[in-house]
Amino acid sequence: MIRILLVDDQKTFRESLRVWLEPVVDLEIVGTASDGYSAIEQVGKLHPDLVLIDLEMPGLDGIATTRIICEQFTRVKVIVLSVHDEAYYLDQAIKAGATGYLIKVPPLDELIAVIRFVHRGYAQIGPGLLNQTLSQIPEFNLNLLPTKTSESRKPKPSEISAIRSSVKTVNLANFETGFSLRRFHRSRKSYLAIWLIGNTLLWTAALAYLILKAPTYKSEWAISLPTGSSSTNVNLPEIANASSQSDSPFSNSDVSDPRENYKFLAETTEVREAAASQLYIPIGELGKPQINIVDNTTLMKFEIEGETPQKAYKKALALQDALEARLDRLREQEIEQQDWKLQATLDSSKKQLQKAQQRLSKYKTLAPVSSREQMQNLSTNIENLRLQKAETLAELKQIDASLQELSVNLGLSAREAADAFVLQSDPLFQQYLSDYSRINGELVNLESKFLSANPIVIDKQAEKNEVLSSLVQRGQSLLNRSVSQSFLERLSLNSSSSDGSKRAVLFQELISQQTQQKGLQDRARELEQQIKNLENRLSSLSPQESNLANLQRDVQIAEAVFSSTMTKLDLSKSDIFASYPRIQIVSKPSIPDEPSSLKSNFVLLGSFMGSFFLTTGLFSLWWRDRQNRQAQKEEKLELNLLPSFNHSNNSVASKK
Repeated sequence: MIRILLVDDQKTFRESLRVWLEPVVDLEIVGTASDGYSAIEQVGKLHPDLVLIDLEMPGLDGIATTRIICEQFTRVKVIVLSVHDEAYYLDQAIKAGATGYLIKVPPLDELIAVIRFVHRGYAQIGPGLLNQTLSQIPEFNLNLLPTKTSESRKPKPSEISAIRSSVKTVNLANFETGFSLRRFHRSRKSYLAIWLIGNTLLWTAALAYLILKAPTYKSEWAISLPTGSSSTNVNLPEIANASSQSDSPFSNSDVSDPRENYKFLAETTEVREAAASQLYIPIGELGKPQINIVDNTTLMKFEIEGETPQKAYKKALALQDALEARLDRLREQEIEQQDWKLQATLDSSKKQLQKAQQRLSKYKTLAPVSSREQMQNLSTNIENLRLQKAETLAELKQIDASLQELSVNLGLSAREAADAFVLQSDPLFQQYLSDYSRINGELVNLESKFLSANPIVIDKQAEKNEVLSSLVQRGQSLLNRSVSQSFLERLSLNSSSSDGSKRAVLFQELISQQTQQKGLQDRARELEQQIKNLENRLSSLSPQESNLANLQRDVQIAEAVFSSTMTKLDLSKSDIFASYPRIQIVSKPSIPDEPSSLKSNFVLLGSFMGSFFLTTGLFSLWWRDRQNRQAQKEEKLELNLLPSFNHSNNSVASKK
């Protein structure tokens, strides 16, 4: 898909181009612009592959816009559409960087073809502009063309038509190449001489190496450095558990590979002198080993050369023995240094442990707190009491809710329900209340039999009033405020209403709930007091417990230091490969069967390949020169035809 930006100050022309080009399958119109500034901005935003631009626009013209686009967006190609067919405008557009130049308005099929050719990288100019282009090229003039231009050399009309159709669109890159200076072409004999000299030098050097170079033999062996670790656990009864682990210091990624250290040791003069002394040869004759570290493994490969297979084998054994002896001496020195330091540290940590234990024992005999378990038990008791208090308060809350509900059912307020509870719980008040109810019942019976003026009725009424007075006085005494008869009747269970039995049941439940409420309140106060007492005791013992904890921690630290030091001391004696891992022989030193430095097969193969590449390269150069010569012959033929074509075009133009 070719993405195209249309730039023209005439909206009608822009939209016409859009209508023409949008139906084409491989073309996509990504945007339009009416001047040079907006065109540059659109190129930066839309990133088109190709820009169709008008030559004359207000503000920034097409030439300047083309130059800026080609400089800032090197991937974008520009085709100029202009009404001018003068060579000046064509020259300015090409210098600005345009890849195509067409006269408005070309046929649609020609415009589509030019767009596709320019997108592929071919420079295109419209028909009729060839003469102006050729006249602007200094190399293209009659002095470079053949001088014989007789009438017999003029092309036929059919040939002129073929040439005219072939140059309808011209590829500028091929056009410039066709009139470039002639290249120097080497002859076939020069290529043959170069080939002969090169092969002679190559094979002479190979044969001289095979004849003069003395063979050498290599003994090879490989070792492995395990990266394992050792650990020691120490259990001190009634004191502490201690563990110590000893890893190789090279197991850390921040430290260099131990194989580099071993490589350095194997190449040192001391190790090489020890190996040479075993063989009774000078160190120079021993030579220097070649050591390779195999990546992502624990392997090291050693190689050492000798004049014979037996000498190479003996050098390898001597070098391996000298390296292991040097490592043993280094391990012994390290263990001696570690033991001396650890023994001094162990004595110091032992004294610190004894002092800490003495301070702890002395404090336990004097302080009321002998262990941390006492404080933990005290804290546990406080938490249990708090839990019991919370449960009691929850039950008390439920009782309060139940009392509130009973007050509503009895038709009493909370205060009236409390007053009813006080009156109901007083025996004397209940006796007065019972007498009042009895006398009132008898009075009702008498009033149904006798008149109100009857002495019996009057005496019973006086008795009723006396009991009522005693009842009111007792109620006032219990409630500590003045009360009326109606108030007492409302709080009484012995009312004459139909729901008297129901109120009696509710009052009984009310009394029971209030009794539970009082008990829960007393229990909550008791728990609160116990919590305060225990918290005060905990606060008083906390400083002493803190001192005890500090002393115990000092003892634990002293025990840990002592145990760790003793563990390290034992470990250093049991593992002597902490810093210098043991060597495992993966493959023993070999006795070579054939020389290592003189491989005749490889030398001959290399010489053959060099000769092959030399022959192929020289043949490719000779073939390219041959093709160039044929191309130049074809260019000469085209130059012989172009003068007649130009003359006929000029004649036609003068007639017009």
